[in-house]
Amino acid sequence: MKQYYPQVLEWFDHYDTTVFCEFLIRWPTLKQVQRARASTLERFFYQHHVYRRALIESRIDAIKGAKATTNDSLIIDVHALQVLGLVEQIRVTITALKRLDGVIAELAPEHADDELFRALPGAGAVFAPRLLVAFSKDRERFDDAAAVQRSTRASHR
Repeated sequence: MKQYYPQVLEWFDHYDTTVFCEFLIRWPTLKQVQRARASTLERFFYQHHVYRRALIESRIDAIKGAKATTNDSLIIDVHALQVLGLVEQIRVTITALKRLDGVIAELAPEHADDELFRALPGAGAVFAPRLLVAFSKDRERFDDAAAVQRSTRASHR
């Protein structure tokens, strides 16, 4: 994206979201998004649960004022196709992660140690079930805190 459409990376803070993927599917190039009416862009953001008026306006202003990194249609077309392929993979991953989070959220309250992990400062509804899964029932497998860290890092690779 940096080679043909770097602006979109500035317009969004998170690239692992449905709104980011849908934006790229709808407007895979700067030229295409700049052709869109402001009202079309507003409607798109509202449909994707982006309601902060200031954010929407700043994105639209940035879109309309953006300058192309390149006008070489070969570079743009090839990179746009590559990005669309990657976006499809990200969408599948997002769906799978939502399904996994749902199963974890459903099963965690049934676990005997659920309250223990929910009581940890900052854990809350999101991190407590993840910590519960990371530690599991077999805590003997960890010799010390460093072993927990190594295990967590390895699972993120």
